[in-house]
Amino acid sequence: MQSLEIKQPLPARALVWSLKWLSGFIFSFILSVAGLTLIGYGSFSFIFVLVCTQILFWRVFHNFGLISILVFDAVMVFLFLVLRLYVVLGPDL
Repeated sequence: MQSLEIKQPLPARALVWSLKWLSGFIFSFILSVAGLTLIGYGSFSFIFVLVCTQILFWRVFHNFGLISILVFDAVMVFLFLVLRLYVVLGPDL
């Protein structure tokens, strides 16, 4: 019995894979830098948090497609801009 699953072409899968990797790395890096700034842990802990959050990101977004990853990226950019606005305007209020 043959599977009726339609496979995506290789360039489309490579695009989704690289976008997941890049999104996960940026997300992990931001969390690691935030922890480094707030807690002040060393470089080993920085790398450990970076790797652990990257693995967690991959496990959560394993079956997500291109549109889901792009929506996640848009939400993260929006939250980053809101946080930046709060940091810039917070002391003046």
